[in-house]
Amino acid sequence: MIRGNLRHYSSQELAWRQHILRWKSQGFVFQQGIKPGETLLNFTSDTGWEGVIDLQAWFAGIMPESAKMSGSCWSAQQLEELFINSSNPLEGLPEELEYHQLASKGLTSRSNITDSMYSCQFQHARVWFYGIPENLAAPGYSTGGMAVGHLPVEIQFEVGHSIISISLLKRVSVGDVLLVNKTQNFIFSGGNIIGKFSRNEDGFMFDTEDDYTEIDFDDYENDAEVEPQKLMPRDKISVKLGFVLQQNRIAIDELESLYQGMVLPCDPDAEKNITITANGVAIARGEVVWIEDRLGVEVKELYQEPGDDSR
Repeated sequence: MIRGNLRHYSSQELAWRQHILRWKSQGFVFQQGIKPGETLLNFTSDTGWEGVIDLQAWFAGIMPESAKMSGSCWSAQQLEELFINSSNPLEGLPEELEYHQLASKGLTSRSNITDSMYSCQFQHARVWFYGIPENLAAPGYSTGGMAVGHLPVEIQFEVGHSIISISLLKRVSVGDVLLVNKTQNFIFSGGNIIGKFSRNEDGFMFDTEDDYTEIDFDDYENDAEVEPQKLMPRDKISVKLGFVLQQNRIAIDELESLYQGMVLPCDPDAEKNITITANGVAIARGEVVWIEDRLGVEVKELYQEPGDDSR
């Protein structure tokens, strides 16, 4: 792709466009290409945005009878003073454009209103917006967006992990027992830990007694800390082995139900069909065993191709 042929937005421009789309969904009519009248005032708000208003139209909006009877008696400067000194000259604005005070930047010409400028008709008058509000953050997602509850996610119930070198991993064969150095019941999705789980006779459920914020992610990620070297031999590079008790493909709505306490059925033979992963890729199948007082997994099958999990 050639960057010069693509549309480019600054973060402020993108936030402005997103806000306009949201305001339109709330019933505000933002338009481009609307021509103004003659008596135009450029003003700024104390909340960081700048606009232009047709003073004659505004005056007609707040005092229609006075505007009809004596419109020619009011000078542009008098209307400017009236607008700026009014307690609330603009009403019915979106929440993000609320203000406490407006300040005048002086009268301006129609030639300064371009077709690309957005304007909106509010309660008393139309406002043309100058530039991009500097302090306008990007809005959050609206409630009426894309339906995602039916989309599938993969979750893995991992009973622990170990760190070994590539040289040791290359010597693993069927019948070997891999010790589980860290025994922790983590739930993974997309390579990220999303919580801990407990298991009963009915199946798996999120462990609500454990605070998610207390999970030691740093400890999990840094098991294989080594002294820095100029060049490490390939066979000494560490690999993280994961021991997955069960893997499920469920809808996002079902995942939400798990957060709320739903129990996910467990394969009764799950301990006999542990998936062994290396850096997230399935490499073997095994069975949980105990070696004295330590948890281990006996290798039952090696997958010929990386990730070839046939079960």
